[in-house]
Amino acid sequence: MRLAESGADVAILARRPQVLEEARDTILARAPQRKVVAIACDLSRAEGVSEGYSRAREALGPIDILLNNVGGHALGASKRSATRSGSTTCRSS
Repeated sequence: MRLAESGADVAILARRPQVLEEARDTILARAPQRKVVAIACDLSRAEGVSEGYSRAREALGPIDILLNNVGGHALGASKRSATRSGSTTCRSS
């Protein structure tokens, strides 16, 4: 919300389209001059991250700021899982 209010165009990504549309409408109500793109995808999967990133970049151009608030966890030894999950996300970005 604050990024849009500060002049940024934003892409929001989540699994549920209805939640995304409500969030998009809320952001546009407070920053009607900004472009807000709602992208439904599953960010718990590497393919979903790649798809979401590609669609956001296609809609908005180069991505300057990435905020990640994905909930969830990876199964396995914590150090190895965290590194593998982080690497997958970074490579997709």
